[in-house]
Amino acid sequence: MEENRETKERIIDSAIECFSRYGYEGTSVDMICRSAGVSKGSFFYYFPTKQSLFLEILNFWLQDVDRAMEEVNNSSEDVSSKLLNLSKVLLDIISSGEREISLTFEFWSRALHDRETLEKIISMFRRYRDYFSDLLSEGIKNGEFIDLDCKTASYTIIAFALGMLIQRLFPSGEEDWEKLARDGLEIVLAGLRNERTL
Repeated sequence: MEENRETKERIIDSAIECFSRYGYEGTSVDMICRSAGVSKGSFFYYFPTKQSLFLEILNFWLQDVDRAMEEVNNSSEDVSSKLLNLSKVLLDIISSGEREISLTFEFWSRALHDRETLEKIISMFRRYRDYFSDLLSEGIKNGEFIDLDCKTASYTIIAFALGMLIQRLFPSGEEDWEKLARDGLEIVLAGLRNERTL
């Protein structure tokens, strides 16, 4: 059983490398098998298609992000602190290696050509939009934030996170990503805070 798990993990690791380096379309099952050192029979034992493997990797990625966000959400801190702590989740994504960043963009690119991938990405963005909207609504109720359109503000927070991720692809080498993520989110939050409660 351990050998089966190791084989499947080798296939997944090799697929991540190939997808991030050559893209979905540029990666073949043969390439993944050569890289993983497995036969095509072994590949198809675990994954009926290249697409099913790609979607499993996407699901793992989404679960990791969801788990990290859930930890922040379950804390007993105020909403501002929760939102700032989410900058650590953003930082983890931004600080991941070039391979993971490239794969993230490959997910988005693939969504333009594949309905199932598109639905997963849209579902992810809706979930995060609703998550931030609920947090902001809580912050308005407890007086931390000004009365605002929570949905629009949640799009703004997501746009900030995506902008940071895109800039991560083209670093100048001088960036302190931890400081940029935290300070950038602090700037966004400064526009939301209710000055009367400070």
